[in-house]
Amino acid sequence: MVKLVVAASVLVLAGCASQRPDLSQEEWKLREYNNHNKQEVIAAAREVIRLSDPSDVNFENTSDGFNANRTSIGYYVVANEIDGYAFNFVAQEKNGVTRSRLEIEETEINQSLLTLGLPVGKNGKPEHPYVYELFYSRMAYLLGDKDEWHRCDDAVSRVSARFGLPNDARKLGMASICGKFSDDNIPNSASKKVELF
Repeated sequence: MVKLVVAASVLVLAGCASQRPDLSQEEWKLREYNNHNKQEVIAAAREVIRLSDPSDVNFENTSDGFNANRTSIGYYVVANEIDGYAFNFVAQEKNGVTRSRLEIEETEINQSLLTLGLPVGKNGKPEHPYVYELFYSRMAYLLGDKDEWHRCDDAVSRVSARFGLPNDARKLGMASICGKFSDDNIPNSASKKVELF
């Protein structure tokens, strides 16, 4: 069973989306698992990130999780784009409960004729909870707690329609998993049995 640390359920992708002003940005990043051990939780988290763009994700294991980086470069006739995302995932188990925390850092740089050839971009963290909700929803699927894997186009469309926001992963803060350079692979049967190493 998955529950938010503050015992609130934020289920944008389950069809009953609601903004929760009472949840802080730190609380978006946290989840607790009563029925899954630390290794299962870490393995599912790695697979969610790996499936977003298998050829461009690099992992570094830590004692309680992993660090991952995903960098994509797009070259166009009149522009270049570099998207870099860093993920830090930590899981700790105590008294039969596994607590997890995901931290995402975003670097998005554009260079074009419109910017006079100068690099322009942003560096920071997601400003909305949607990417965390998608991440943890996908983890729940891999752990066998949910029956549906949400594709990026579906997740972005649902959030956009529900809140009257642009139908754009980057503007919704979901580019780290659903950006234009992500592969958005669907898990196969082996994904649910993925090993930690």
